[in-house]
Amino acid sequence: MAGAIVAEAGAREPVSLRITGAAMMGAPGGDPTGMADIGVRLALRTSSPQGDRMVKRVERVLVIVAHPDDAESWAGGTIAKLVRDGAQVAYCIVTNGDKGSGDRSMTPERLATTRQAEQRDAARVLGVATVEFLGFPDCEVENTRQTRLAVTAAIRRHRPDLLLTQDPNRTKLLGASHRDHRVVGEIALDCVNPLARTHLAFPELLDQGLEPHTVKRVVRPRSPRTSGPCAARCSAWTIWRSESV
Repeated sequence: MAGAIVAEAGAREPVSLRITGAAMMGAPGGDPTGMADIGVRLALRTSSPQGDRMVKRVERVLVIVAHPDDAESWAGGTIAKLVRDGAQVAYCIVTNGDKGSGDRSMTPERLATTRQAEQRDAARVLGVATVEFLGFPDCEVENTRQTRLAVTAAIRRHRPDLLLTQDPNRTKLLGASHRDHRVVGEIALDCVNPLARTHLAFPELLDQGLEPHTVKRVVRPRSPRTSGPCAARCSAWTIWRSESV
């Protein structure tokens, strides 16, 4: 059954995984009403009392993705639901998105600027409070100390209860498992545990006032599944004109 992998990130032992809710991942360029995201039920509302309690605990959310537009195409409905339920949502966009166009007249510099503006507009539609761009090269992001430091700093800065990120595993959907998606998913998980939570990792962040932080829950997609339309998500998707990766 399709679902989202939820990692319980509170223990220092390897995280335990369980399946909850419906997962989604869509291919840019298709009908936005037919693309699935992790679903408004994911980690937000379940039929169990435990799930209802979890809704009340989610105050801050950080979405870590590779490219401008990844958040809306993958989790737009969920993000809109989180915002509607009172959560403060922030985006951390790891690459500058300067390769995501088939327009031969487009330059990398102009595309990066355009996609950044489109990302801010799309986030505004969903009610996202903050959009942070790390600016690493599109299609070339690597799991290095530099990228881990930047993502760890974002986690400590935003201090999320819930973190949404991409799947680090290759799947049959080549677009969904774009190399940057997989690398960023891996970086995010590496930073959640142990780098963001221990003061001994990246001591230079302490000098910036970024104290260690433990993320309570991590959600990443597992397998694709189509779900129903979401008005807010579709409105956000119409922002994108420059194409996407």
